[in-house]
Amino acid sequence: MYYSTHNEDIRYINHYSGLLEVEGNGPLCAEDTGVWPDSDEEWTKEYHTLSVTEGITELRDGYLDTFAHVECLSLSRTVTAIAASPALLSQLRNRNVLIRGKYD
Repeated sequence: MYYSTHNEDIRYINHYSGLLEVEGNGPLCAEDTGVWPDSDEEWTKEYHTLSVTEGITELRDGYLDTFAHVECLSLSRTVTAIAASPALLSQLRNRNVLIRGKYD
């Protein structure tokens, strides 16, 4: 388990099957990917699936850029906005990233 050094409400639960779950409340920003216990800067490369759980409301600029190796993005119904640059959208398309979400 990792904890954000930027926002004490954000936790990352690492599953050794390649799944990383993000728990917490409110928006996620790029600064939330700085974690403790200390890990190298490329800790996100260990995971191919990112699951954003209930309580997270938004993925702000730069957040998804940190997870450049993700093959599947699973979003809870509480996520109402995702900021993505044209370059990031192109990268996601080129890698055929599966984006899953819940409705109603």
